[in-house]
Amino acid sequence: MKIIICGAGQVGWQIARHLSGERNDVTVVDSNPDLVRRAMDTLDVQGVSGFASYPDVLEKAGAKDAEMIIAATHSDEVNMVTCQVAHSVFDIPRKIARLRSKSYLDAIYSDLYRRDHMPIDVVISPEREVADAALKRLSALAAFDTELFLDEQAQLLGLRLEENCPVLNTPLRQLNDLFSTLRVIVIGVRRQTALFAPEAGDQLFAGDEIYVMCHAEDTVRTMEVFGKSQGKQDRVVLVGGGNVGLSIAKSLESRTQRVRSKIIEKDRNIAEHAANELEKTIVSYTTALSTLDNGRLEPLVQPALKFYNQIAYDDAYNGLALDNTEGARLASALADKRIAILANHGVITTGPSVAHAFNDLYYLERAAQAQILAYSKLSFTERV
Repeated sequence: MKIIICGAGQVGWQIARHLSGERNDVTVVDSNPDLVRRAMDTLDVQGVSGFASYPDVLEKAGAKDAEMIIAATHSDEVNMVTCQVAHSVFDIPRKIARLRSKSYLDAIYSDLYRRDHMPIDVVISPEREVADAALKRLSALAAFDTELFLDEQAQLLGLRLEENCPVLNTPLRQLNDLFSTLRVIVIGVRRQTALFAPEAGDQLFAGDEIYVMCHAEDTVRTMEVFGKSQGKQDRVVLVGGGNVGLSIAKSLESRTQRVRSKIIEKDRNIAEHAANELEKTIVSYTTALSTLDNGRLEPLVQPALKFYNQIAYDDAYNGLALDNTEGARLASALADKRIAILANHGVITTGPSVAHAFNDLYYLERAAQAQILAYSKLSFTERV
């Protein structure tokens, strides 16, 4: 199949790698000649340097006899125009566009992508796929793989069986007798290097990797049957408030089961946009401060003066607590201070009561917010 891929960045390059590996005739188009040269040097593809939406550039890439075009540049608008040109000028049968903007991806506007409107056959969004994959993993944290089918009514789970699995050495036909109301079936087993579809008399052993299909309502119970506890998911921290992080946070907010989510984002504009878009998610500036090189709370605003000589900085914190000595180390780092900022992690506040600790946390977050926003301006700041 003759395929034109517009955009030789990370997404376009990966698409070209897969399609050329399947022995397709692939031509890569990009306005950056260095990216085109990289693709030609590392992959079995042809390359054309130029703007993908220009008809003469597409003609050089072989659009007259191409069977598919994939527009994967960084610009949504360029990708849409490229598909329009491919349709109107060259009548390419299959047109795929990468779109990032949520406005273009909204389901209520899906009628836009018709042959008599904007002729795009398939819309792809890597950011949306990443967000969807993360949400799927959240639905079954103990699974190594998961996928939803039948309008999210059926869920495929990949589970690695441990010694504590209660159904080890049990013929599969007996599972229906033991759990008669459980809607689940084992559809695949990977044992060492062999992958096979099990029969009714087969047994499961520790170390097996199994694939089960269950009703979405039975996911938690299914995982318990196979020895996987599904802990309560009520707190989620998202590092990054861009398209992916914002999409995940919005999905978590819309759930009937309350999930407390927090976004860590050091870019002022992105953080403000996320804060405006979300109603229940916290955008943490104190945590962002802890990620900065030599991150220290500076006396830039009056609330910061409340914490003069009251903050300990644990620059050696690595996030792991393997034994009780870590608690002693944290206490030693805190010393006589009432607040500790942990490198790349967050903050600990202490006090004679929960109210005192929360009061400190609230005003510390306000002071950190002012500092992060001031630093994002990259201009001179004056200390109080």
